[in-house]
Amino acid sequence: MMTMTDVSIQSGLNRSGAKLFAGITESVAKYLRYRRTVGELDALSTDSLLDLDLYRGDLRKVAHDAVYG
Repeated sequence: MMTMTDVSIQSGLNRSGAKLFAGITESVAKYLRYRRTVGELDALSTDSLLDLDLYRGDLRKVAHDAVYG
């Protein structure tokens, strides 16, 4: 037989697990967005990058700033 305390503890654990899962999901989504952004920037020609005042060596930092702030 479960008591109210048992139910409260289980409910709290479920919320903690949900928050953990949501955090992991958000981190993976951001990482995938970062990788996609790097790929798209890398696919641009050097001339197009220079038109945007970007250099190939800066692409990872630009993508990181765009995704993670």
